Amino acid sequence: MRRNLKFKKATSLVLAASMLVGGSSNAVFAKTEGKEAEKPYDGVTISMMMNQGTYTTTFNGVFLDICEEIKEKTGITMDIQPVTDFMDVIQVKLATNEIPDIFVHNLPQNVKLFNAQENCVVMNDQPWFERMSSPDTVLYEDGNLYGMPIQSATWFPAIYYNEDILKQAGYEDPHPKTMDELYEICEAIKTKCPDVTPLYMMDNDTTKTQIFMTMGLGVALDDQKEVYDKLQSGELKFSDVPETKEIMEDLKKFYDLGYVNPDHMSTRVDDGVLNMAGGTAAMMIADEWTLQDIINQNPDLNVGSFVIPFEDKDMAVMGNFVVAMYVNKNGENKDACLAWINEFTQPEYMNRFNIETGTLATFKDCESAELHPAVAHIYEDYVRKGNAALEFNAYLDDQKALLDSYLFFLYADVISGQTTVDEMWQRWDDKFAEFQKQNGVPGF
Repeated sequence: MRRNLKFKKATSLVLAASMLVGGSSNAVFAKTEGKEAEKPYDGVTISMMMNQGTYTTTFNGVFLDICEEIKEKTGITMDIQPVTDFMDVIQVKLATNEIPDIFVHNLPQNVKLFNAQENCVVMNDQPWFERMSSPDTVLYEDGNLYGMPIQSATWFPAIYYNEDILKQAGYEDPHPKTMDELYEICEAIKTKCPDVTPLYMMDNDTTKTQIFMTMGLGVALDDQKEVYDKLQSGELKFSDVPETKEIMEDLKKFYDLGYVNPDHMSTRVDDGVLNMAGGTAAMMIADEWTLQDIINQNPDLNVGSFVIPFEDKDMAVMGNFVVAMYVNKNGENKDACLAWINEFTQPEYMNRFNIETGTLATFKDCESAELHPAVAHIYEDYVRKGNAALEFNAYLDDQKALLDSYLFFLYADVISGQTTVDEMWQRWDDKFAEFQKQNGVPGF
């Protein structure tokens, strides 16, 4: 179980609140001696839109408390708008110029998808920029920062498992070195713990289905990065790459052998969290945010982790993104948004936010959470040692919208028996070529 870190409270108050100059907010709002703080944005309401899952795991709880405290200082009311189909909704908002004041999603991964160069504030000149611990990792290719990162690193996917159930099945501190060994663990759980689902899947949400694939192909092609250039240029088709079919077959095998919950096509992440927390599921393919949600449900649960041995390799996977707050640069509340974000970045708030949400600090003067041991295993023993592949999806950032709207659903079609692996990759090849041709990419 993750233990909350103690953190020091500020020993003095910031003396002055300065107004916005040239689009950059230096405002930090505090009481001066004998006076109430000025509230230059009193009565302003700013909207913040995000994915429902992100709200549940990160922007609930302590974040809501912080919003109320910042409101007391600044007068700004935060209107949080969690939506289920965020990517669809935000694309419509961007197309119709009904963009929320702030929206929350991946950075720099989605800069192009959101057309952030036209729609969002460049934040290189913000007063908190120089406090960032690793700004180079989140800058876009043009050298600009298009959002305020709420973390310095994220997304450590693995199999997270209930240690007590695995012990009942005969495994203590498991570390499968081949896919066959992983299937053997599933079979042991199925046989010795018949009331427990060996691997809980949530395929009603295809963003969860695809985690196995983006991890597996990232590892499988880690030493063949030239393949990505050939795919992007049309020199190769995805169906020409043996690993695409091998990893898809590996995923399908969990379903074919009965290791997955029968209702997987109707379940979402909340169902997985409840089953893991309740002891009716042994393992999940998840990230650290989902794990935190499980621990929040059952703080006494003993959880371990191991990497999936794709292609029989002992290697973790990492993403090319962090979660960030994008600001609508054409919105009437732009200045209030920048002032609010600057206040939020202060250690007074960020320490609490990081610790309560299990986040690695964005800023050098703020504290990070103590990682849950299961997450620390992946981060310390693999990622920090350089033994982690970049996920497959990271090499298809220009086609991000097509992944979300088409490829992820093809994966679900395979595991639900609606199409074969060969047919699925042929359909993706056709759709990918059509997309590339429409966008004027040479070779298509």
